[in-house]
Amino acid sequence: MSKCYFFIFSFSRSGSTVLGQKLNNHSNISVINESGLFTLLGFLKWKKLSPLRQRYLINQCHKNIPDLINHIKVISREITVEDFFAKMADSNSSRIGEKTPTNIFHCDYLINTVNNSKYIFLRRHPLAIANSYFDRWYEKRYSDRFLIETVSVIKAYHRQFSRFDFKDYLHITYEDLVTNSKHTMNSISDYLGVSFEQHMLEETPRLFQNSNDEQHHQDAHKKLISQKVDRYKNTFTPKQLDELGYLLRKEIKELGYPTQILKKPNPRIIRIEKKIQSNLSTFSIKKRKTISYFKAFLSYYKFLMTYYFKLK
Repeated sequence: MSKCYFFIFSFSRSGSTVLGQKLNNHSNISVINESGLFTLLGFLKWKKLSPLRQRYLINQCHKNIPDLINHIKVISREITVEDFFAKMADSNSSRIGEKTPTNIFHCDYLINTVNNSKYIFLRRHPLAIANSYFDRWYEKRYSDRFLIETVSVIKAYHRQFSRFDFKDYLHITYEDLVTNSKHTMNSISDYLGVSFEQHMLEETPRLFQNSNDEQHHQDAHKKLISQKVDRYKNTFTPKQLDELGYLLRKEIKELGYPTQILKKPNPRIIRIEKKIQSNLSTFSIKKRKTISYFKAFLSYYKFLMTYYFKLK
């Protein structure tokens, strides 16, 4: 069976760690967790990798997946990105995937660089995503800062998601993954061209090799039926749900989730929405992209200087 590469696209905190963990239970599927490879290459736009570029990518990926990247050796000739990815996976599996939420911002690069790859789009209710942000990064403190930053990020992911016509790729929801696990995993297996294995639904002994923040994914290795998909309903007060629901009304509707009747926003929420719109303006997005672009190239040139200095 020939190699097939696939990518899991999702918003951050949407259950991609859970999905990747379960797919890794399959005897013929291997998923790499958040290597950062394609986020970096999405800015650099490299299609071919010289030995020096290979060395640089190994150095950078080692920061994210040190246990997994040690086996890669630099090839003394130019290779394709696809060849490098295959070596990074270092697996006998015929289906090799990668999950990094920010990959969705580099869809064009991936589609044009990794030939004949498959794409799984994982959606989750925006209010559940906000709940996960609330728990992990905001210490359960509901504030204007939480609303502005969280809603801005969710909207940025959704804007990128809605740019593409991905009807030919597989779409699943986190809610179906948890509540209708066997059917969902069967659909994924069919899409990837392998047979479903019951073991895909079972608990696993540990998370990905590079899960340094395991406390934030405590349930990722457990059986899928143990997940609670609507915990946000008990986390936020009715007023807070109303505010979040108003700010995320477009995303909730377009992602296919039921919308509630929203009350008229108060002046505070109107001001917050204007701030969010400013964060997502064309100028702000272009500025952030430019900064990320220069950071990527500066990182490479810093590596080159260090590398050549050591040779002297």
